[in-house]
Amino acid sequence: MNDENKTKKQLISELMDLRRQLAEVKKGESERRQEEEYEKLEARLRTVIESLPFDFFGIDANGRYFIQNTTCKMYWGDVIGKKPEDLSVDKHTLALWLDNNRRAFSGEIVKGEVEFIREGETKYFYNIVSPIYNKGIIDGIMGFNIDITEQKQAEGALKEREKELEIKTHNLEETNTALKVLLKRRDEDRRELEEKVLLNIKEIIVPYLEKLRKCGLDERQSVYVGILESNLKDIISSFSFRLSSAYLNLTPSEIKVANLVKQGKTNKEIAELLNFSSRTAAFHREHIRKKLGIKNKKTNLRSYLSSIN
Repeated sequence: MNDENKTKKQLISELMDLRRQLAEVKKGESERRQEEEYEKLEARLRTVIESLPFDFFGIDANGRYFIQNTTCKMYWGDVIGKKPEDLSVDKHTLALWLDNNRRAFSGEIVKGEVEFIREGETKYFYNIVSPIYNKGIIDGIMGFNIDITEQKQAEGALKEREKELEIKTHNLEETNTALKVLLKRRDEDRRELEEKVLLNIKEIIVPYLEKLRKCGLDERQSVYVGILESNLKDIISSFSFRLSSAYLNLTPSEIKVANLVKQGKTNKEIAELLNFSSRTAAFHREHIRKKLGIKNKKTNLRSYLSSIN
């Protein structure tokens, strides 16, 4: 009976040992699986970090870098285990880093464009530094530096191009203004020439043609005079159809008065210039208005004369 009982005790003990061993195996298997899962997650995280096309880093609560990707290493070298103060960067860059890190450790997510000088070359980055929370407590920070140098250079080139276009536009406007002045002056010169030609024809040529007609011309001579008159009208019309049609009805004296009126001269000034009285100047004005068809209209004679040239 005792042997039987002893055998049972041994069996129970062995069974308990087996259960314990099985539990330990299961625990070890679970830990092994957890460790494998952790390694998988770590590998995936590392792959993601390495795949980032920009500078990535992490700093622990002691202010030392604990992680960086290849892009970060390319820019700043191997920084793992170091502090920002240990890196060979210029004072401006270091001061900016320390200030951004301080703000991130205080709970702020720091964002903005920054400018770094690396190996004598100015680089532009969009910088993000944010806190890492562990159970509600900040125990580190991580950051990104996205290189925007090409974009900034393109923006600078675009601004320079815009500035050049502004200068060219301004120069073009000045050129257009100068051309308008020249065109206006050319038109004024043309009108002045037309008036001189018309005035000379009326004062010099027409009077002699009239005298010729009174000299008892024969038929052939009369024909010649008629041809001359016709050709003179053609010449006048080729200069200015409006000017000739308006001025041909005026006498030489009236043409002179009309030109002075157009220049803004008063009756007194016209009289002094043409050596007759102010009354005669006023008389000519009235005749000019009548011949131009504006005698009984509220039309300014000077403005009208300017408009028909």
